[in-house]
Amino acid sequence: MCLQSSILRGNDDVRNQGLSILLLSTAMCLVAETGHAQTAPTTTQTASSAPTDEQAIVVTALKRDTGVLQTPATVAVMSGAALKLHNINEANDLNEVIPGLVVTKGLGSLPGVYFRGLGSNSSVFNLEPSVPIYQDGEYFGHQRDYLTPLYDVDHMEFIQGNESTILGKNVSLGAISVVDKRPSDHFDYDLTVSHSAGIDGNRAEGGITVPLSPDWSVRLAGIAQKNDGYIRNTFTNHSEPVTEDESGRLMVSYHPSDTFDALLSYQHDRHRVEGNYFQVLADPKGTVAGWLAKEGGTTPVPLGTPDYAQSAQLGLGGTTAGIEPFDNSDANKVNLILNKDLDGMKLTFQSTYKNYGNPRALDLDFTPANLLNAVDRENDEAETEELRISTDKISRLNLIAGIFYYHDTWQFYRTLTGQANTVGFAVTGVTDAFTQVNSASFSAYSSATYSITDKLKLEAGLRFSHEHKTAFLNRTSTGVLAGAYQPIDNGVPQPINESPLDYNVGLSYQPLTHLMLYGSYGRASKSGSFQEFPTDLAAARFTAETAKSAEIGAKGSFVGGYVELALFDTKVDGLQTNYTSTVGTPPVTVIYVGNGDVLSKGVEFNASYAPVRALTLGANIVYDDAYFTKNFQPPVLAGDQLTRAPKWSGRISADYKVPIADGRELFAGASMAFQSKTLLLLYRTATTAPYTATNQIVDGRIGVRGRDDKWELSLLGTNLTDKRVVTFVSPLSGATGAYYGNFNQPRVVTIQLTLKR
Repeated sequence: MCLQSSILRGNDDVRNQGLSILLLSTAMCLVAETGHAQTAPTTTQTASSAPTDEQAIVVTALKRDTGVLQTPATVAVMSGAALKLHNINEANDLNEVIPGLVVTKGLGSLPGVYFRGLGSNSSVFNLEPSVPIYQDGEYFGHQRDYLTPLYDVDHMEFIQGNESTILGKNVSLGAISVVDKRPSDHFDYDLTVSHSAGIDGNRAEGGITVPLSPDWSVRLAGIAQKNDGYIRNTFTNHSEPVTEDESGRLMVSYHPSDTFDALLSYQHDRHRVEGNYFQVLADPKGTVAGWLAKEGGTTPVPLGTPDYAQSAQLGLGGTTAGIEPFDNSDANKVNLILNKDLDGMKLTFQSTYKNYGNPRALDLDFTPANLLNAVDRENDEAETEELRISTDKISRLNLIAGIFYYHDTWQFYRTLTGQANTVGFAVTGVTDAFTQVNSASFSAYSSATYSITDKLKLEAGLRFSHEHKTAFLNRTSTGVLAGAYQPIDNGVPQPINESPLDYNVGLSYQPLTHLMLYGSYGRASKSGSFQEFPTDLAAARFTAETAKSAEIGAKGSFVGGYVELALFDTKVDGLQTNYTSTVGTPPVTVIYVGNGDVLSKGVEFNASYAPVRALTLGANIVYDDAYFTKNFQPPVLAGDQLTRAPKWSGRISADYKVPIADGRELFAGASMAFQSKTLLLLYRTATTAPYTATNQIVDGRIGVRGRDDKWELSLLGTNLTDKRVVTFVSPLSGATGAYYGNFNQPRVVTIQLTLKR
């Protein structure tokens, strides 16, 4: 079968049952509460403006309302205002913004997200992230979900370590939580427009809240942005890839009484990319250069020079023209949250639905000829239901208990074509494949905090889960590709049934009013799954990962600042990590998911101090030693370093602000993020592969704010010294020793204007 035409046409029919259920639930609940309607007090609604002091932001992802310095775990926060000031527009911009966070852009521009040297690579599309992202409490279970643009954000929370008892499904190594601005009880708006030199980027985002009555309020927010790429294609004489994002979100808030509130949101995301993300990084044997010469191309700059590529899908070298690279996504998200106070207890119900469709075409030979290409389509549809109850303090005890259900259907189509040619590229044939993975998961959880004394607290939690997964694979293969990807005739691998029991226990002690000491230990798990493009049916399955984490730390505040220190030790049995290999002759690059036993241990330091009112200094430093504890896939041995796990990383910063005439404020700041040498492929499998060299990235900002923060004009610079390092690498099929990948973004200077009321 040939799936290429159906993949390109796509299947935009989406089930509407999830939306119908949510709307029906809303209607039933609202009818039930109408009789209790009264004027909603302003103090109980969430304000739409972001806090100015990150340490004052209330952490909500752990389902308790506590400040950062009162949370006995490693949690960092960034306000929406701080995200704008650091020019953070998407997940790929989050690299090193907080201690121990490494984000690398991979295949499909998908980010691989790592905390403390542990995480999930983005090269395997069905690999559920060990550090998932939540949006307003909605769990997203696939790497592509990270592509949602960041806009109209109240704040973000970064939870490191083991908190899966409360956070939920597959949160084995941490989580990132996005909290959007909510409708308030008064009219307000904000608008931000910006232009970025270096990538010729333009962006506009805004939101407006309109109260409809004392009980009802709506907020409408949206974004539109377009960026030219920074890779210069010397064959087409264009910069690529060109990226466009458009997204809109509608939130409706209903607050008829002191004891009930409801929030319904709908968001649509549109993501468009034209052009190639990658370039050839290394060609030690001149194989790729030889193909180029026979195709009639030239190498005006040496292969591997940052930001230069020479690729297309033209009918050169005896091939026929193909589809130029693109990557398009359309996503829909619905989220319903109901809260009911019940005489000292709070009952919360959350129901979510999301889907996306993602057709894309990839150039995999990185030359002007159409030698090797992949045409994919990825579809996903997921629903979640959660019901939980929490208590105010009953004597010395606080309780949270709940149940959670998740259902997901994920589909992947691929047509991989290697054309007969006259340039010597030997990987030929056609592979047509389809994979579907169905997941259903149920869990019940409970967490309790007991105040032994006014200064000493004990926390413990349990989470029982049961997950059932099935898969269906069908594939035909011809030519050389059949040696790497064997035909699969309606294959059904053995289902996955797992019932883990996760737990956590911790103590916190507050010897002084502004000092907290804590220690915790916990177990968290992530279920096994199926590879979307295995070499054969027997290799489709990979097993669960289990993390056991211990952490001790201290948090303290003082006049003008705060300090946090944590020592961590995380042992993971069966870490789901990908590795690349070459199969057959000529070599075809294959990406697998394997299970390896690893350990990550180290120390994390974070501090801020304002020696004078106008100046704030900040520093965070992480030392992390992450390595295999047992032999992995040959030839990887115990003691080998993990990928994307720098031993040293951190950021130092300085921010200055001073009042000027007529109530205005001048502000300026600078920061330097640093990272030690970081492997991108397992060393023993790719001893000559490019890696991320030790680097320091300098950012800066300067601007002025109007009276009462009603407007702000700023000039933002990222990577001001134009330091270039490799951030992603993979072997190139058909060329032994050659690698493709990308570099970090070059220097970008942005002018940004914000207006608000």
